[in-house]
Amino acid sequence: MQSHIHHPLILLVAITGLALFSTPSISSDTHQSISPITVKSAKENSLPQLWDVKINGRYGYIDRNGKLVVKPQLDYASSFYEGLAQVQVGEKWGYIDHTGKLVIKPQFDNCDRFLNGFAKVEVAKKWGIIDSSGKFVVKPQFDSLEAFVNGFALVAIGKKWGFVDNKGKLAIKPQFDSAWSFFENLAAVQIGRKWGFVDN
Repeated sequence: MQSHIHHPLILLVAITGLALFSTPSISSDTHQSISPITVKSAKENSLPQLWDVKINGRYGYIDRNGKLVVKPQLDYASSFYEGLAQVQVGEKWGYIDHTGKLVIKPQFDNCDRFLNGFAKVEVAKKWGIIDSSGKFVVKPQFDSLEAFVNGFALVAIGKKWGFVDNKGKLAIKPQFDSAWSFFENLAAVQIGRKWGFVDN
């Protein structure tokens, strides 16, 4: 006798269960990280919402009424995160606030948005992490790195991964072929074809 699932809720639970228990195949050179949830502070919510615009080949920002708040003077501009936006002036990258003031002067070869008070930046083909004042928390020394998650950031030297803490100290030297960010005080790591877990 064939059984059929008629109730949509039961069908949804069945599909979700299959998705949760299916195991994805992960190659040895694949790197994964768990992105933290960012909750905007009251201060950030009180800041004016601005949109980047391009006029005559230069970037600036307008408010919700279309008023030009930051004059088109930038070679590239991104969206605001945590009150700061990545901008390019010439060949270098820095950060501006909502008034258009360069609060972290263009000095990086590449950079990422701020997340939980930190941003990753590239100098001379090495990556580091700065705080919102522009001070290096992790000096540029890694070939690759990820954002801080639960107090640790994944870092790579060559093709080996390890972890630094949010004080910039190398907590676990790069030795893994792949790794995931810390979650509930454990991080999944790969050596060769085998996976295991490390604590902090």
